[in-house]
Amino acid sequence: MAEGPGAQRQAPATPLWQKVNQAADNRLGALGAALAENVSSHAAFLELLDTHPWQFATLGLSLPGEMASLELASAPLADEVFAGLADRSMALLDVFLAEILRRAPADCHVIIAGLPDAEAPAAPAAAGDLHAHCEKTG
Repeated sequence: MAEGPGAQRQAPATPLWQKVNQAADNRLGALGAALAENVSSHAAFLELLDTHPWQFATLGLSLPGEMASLELASAPLADEVFAGLADRSMALLDVFLAEILRRAPADCHVIIAGLPDAEAPAAPAAAGDLHAHCEKTG
């Protein structure tokens, strides 16, 4: 099986990544693209939060929805490669939020919106977005 660039760095999200024939299956590439997009957006948000005056800031992360979509799309393959991916991705969201809270001013309000209710029917990926909002008060 082909091993694409960055496959080992994705191992915590997909411990069975070696089962994927990357020459014929682009799931790891889709995972890598989703992770790169969200990590880059988070890093840019933190940079702007640290270096620019602001009155309102918002960050939309598609990670929960994209991970759930990848997991659902992989289910018919029955290879378990992405089983539990959506749940495992929550640890990364915890890291993202912790860093936002660490850097945000004390008077910042953080609102998390768009995480689907666990009991709700499956929602489109866009409904699984995480949004962090900061608004300077006073």
